[in-house]
Amino acid sequence: MAVQTSAAGRGVEGLRVALVGRDVELAGLRQAIAAATACGSLQAVTVVAAAGMGKSRLLREALGGDAAYGLRLWRARAQPRDSLRPWGLLNRLVAAHCGITDGDSAKAVRARLLAALTPRSSAEAPADAERQAQLIGQLIGLDFSDAPGLCGLDARAVRDLALSAVLAWLGGLSRQAPPTAEGVGCGSPAAQVLVLAIEDLHWTDEASLDLLQHLMTQGRHLQLALLMNSRPDLLERRPAWCDGETGTRIALAPLTTADSDALATALLHRLPVVPSALRELLTGRAEGNPCYMEELLRRLLDHGVIRQGGALWQVDAQRLTQLRLPTTLLGLLQARLGALPESERDSAQRASIVGHVFWDEALAQIDPAAPQALPGLQRRGWLQAHATSAFDGAAERQFDHHLLHQVTYETVLKAERRRGHAAVARWLAERTAGRNFWPSPASTPSGPVTLRWPSTATGAPRPRPSNDSPTRWRSIVCSARSSSWLKATQNLGWTC
Repeated sequence: MAVQTSAAGRGVEGLRVALVGRDVELAGLRQAIAAATACGSLQAVTVVAAAGMGKSRLLREALGGDAAYGLRLWRARAQPRDSLRPWGLLNRLVAAHCGITDGDSAKAVRARLLAALTPRSSAEAPADAERQAQLIGQLIGLDFSDAPGLCGLDARAVRDLALSAVLAWLGGLSRQAPPTAEGVGCGSPAAQVLVLAIEDLHWTDEASLDLLQHLMTQGRHLQLALLMNSRPDLLERRPAWCDGETGTRIALAPLTTADSDALATALLHRLPVVPSALRELLTGRAEGNPCYMEELLRRLLDHGVIRQGGALWQVDAQRLTQLRLPTTLLGLLQARLGALPESERDSAQRASIVGHVFWDEALAQIDPAAPQALPGLQRRGWLQAHATSAFDGAAERQFDHHLLHQVTYETVLKAERRRGHAAVARWLAERTAGRNFWPSPASTPSGPVTLRWPSTATGAPRPRPSNDSPTRWRSIVCSARSSSWLKATQNLGWTC
C-alpha cells in the first residue's frame, strides 16, 4: 500500500482536459466532505467502476483546488499484491504519519511510532495513550509484546483493543485545528476535517477491509471523510460494501454519447478541423471509456497520424485510413509498448520487474543502463515521478496505470523475471540490512526474525528463516513494499 501526499494526473502530455460527464458523481464526493466538516460525523463514499473509467481522476477533482482548503488529506493506493499483507493499509498510514521509512531499524521504528502517536491519542492518561500507540504498533507488525499493558493478551484481544486505539488516534487527529486557526467548532471555517482518500480497494487485504468496515460502523463520531474507489471485484468479496447503511456507493457508468463527443472535442482541440472519421474513431472504439480514448490519441500521436507542431496539430489523412488499431484497451497498450524505442522498451520492461512502484536504484541493479531511459518514458506519459520516496536518496516512480504495468510485465521472459527479482531482492536486503521484520500478531505469535540473504557465489544451500512457520514467513516476506520481494524469495528457492 503506497501512501502519497499528492497524486500526479494522467492524460496526454501537454493537454489539460476538464473532467467530462461526472458532475453528479463529483458533487456526491464534495458533499461528503462538506457533511463531515459541517456535522462532525464520518462520511464514507466508494466509487466503483471498471479500469479506465476515471475513478482516480474523479477523486483528484473532488480534492483539488478550493475544495482542498481546510482539509488534512491522506492518500493511499493499494498495489496488486497487497492482498497478501495483513493490515497493510494501517501500516502505510502509520508509517507516513510517523515519518517511518523502509530503511529504518526496528528500534527506530518503534521509537518514532511512540513519539508520533502518543501525543495524538485522545486518551486521558499518558500511560493509556502510550498503550494505545503500542497496540497499534503491535497490530501492524512491530514487537511490543513485552510492554506491561500488552503482556498476556492473545491475538484476538490485541486486534480488538488495537482497533479501538485506531479510532482514538484518528479522533485526536480530526479534532486538531490548523496552526493558524484561532477557534474550531462544528461548521467553523477553521475546522480541519480529516480526509482519507484510498484507491484500488479491490487489491486491499482482508484485514484492512475489516479496519475500514470498523471505521464505518464504530467511528460515526469522527470528523472524517472516507473517500475510496475500487473496481467491481471488491463487491465479489464484500457484496454489502457501502450499501447505504455504512456509506454511499457511486457507480461510474461509461460516458454517454454526448459526453464522449465532448471529451473527443477537448482532446482534439488543437486541430483546426477535426475529420469526422477521427472523431468517430475515438468515440466509437472507446465505448465511453475515457482512458481508452486517451490511449487511442497517444497511439495516433506516436504513429504520426496526428502531427504535433507548435500550438496546432495536423492530421495525416492517408495514415489515418491505413492505421490498424487493436480493438481492446489491453491490445492498444501492448501495441504502444511495441512502438517504443528499444532502449525505452527495455527500460520499461525491467522497471516492471520491480513493480508498479519502483526505484531507480533498484532498476539499476537489474540493468545499470536502464535508468537513463526513464526521462524519455516519463515524457511519453508512461511513468510518473513521486515527490517523495520510501527509500532515502532513491528516486521513486510509478507506471502511469496498473494496466500499463501489467501489460509491460507480461512481455518479460520468465528467466529474465527470475534474474530481475533476485537482483531487486538483494538490493532490498542491503537497503534494510539489520532490520527485524515482525509478523502480524493477529495471525501469529510475536518474536524476532532477522532476514538474511545467502551469497549465491558459494553454492551453499540457501537458509530459511529461523522460524519455519509458513504463516510467519509469509508475513515477513510481505512486509516489503515491492512485489519483487515475494517473487524473489520464491525464485531463490524459499517458499511460504
